[in-house]
Amino acid sequence: MLCFTGPPVLAVQPNEIILSNEYWSVKVLPGTLEMGAKLRGGDKIKLSVGQVDLGEISKVVRTGNQVRWALEAKGVSIDVRLSREALSVRFFLKRPVHSHGRFCRKLQI
Repeated sequence: MLCFTGPPVLAVQPNEIILSNEYWSVKVLPGTLEMGAKLRGGDKIKLSVGQVDLGEISKVVRTGNQVRWALEAKGVSIDVRLSREALSVRFFLKRPVHSHGRFCRKLQI
């Protein structure tokens, strides 16, 4: 298990990031958005299937059991957090466009 106690750590183009605690371990591949989990009892769960052609990843920051990064070509940033029994994945659009009275951005990943 890895523990971080200092300021956020900038990573350079990581191929794989492992977030883990006493309940589970989650493997994240930022460049493809593939994720898998290994539960405390040893069972494995595929959380998402990755895909290619998402562009370069940038602004990778890891703080404890949280990692975030950007897919600049898609105009989206991703935040993954592991907290006890909960895993959250959030997507943030960077360039909203005005359409039909609402702000939205078509995301094609």
